[in-house]
Amino acid sequence: MSQNFSTEDGQLYPNPLGWQVRTMLIAIAQLVVKGRGIVNPPDFGRLSNDEIYHFIAKFGQAQ
Repeated sequence: MSQNFSTEDGQLYPNPLGWQVRTMLIAIAQLVVKGRGIVNPPDFGRLSNDEIYHFIAKFGQAQ
């Protein structure tokens, strides 16, 4: 997920929702870690948004 989006002429503009989406993904991942009692979670700050999403999808399933 890019922090910028481009127009047809290739000009880049900042994506105002980029940081909000990332913050929300990290918060959800931290809730999953706490709820599951995962002892050695990855450093979410170093992961891409897609990697964080896959972590949530893998460990956030109800059992």
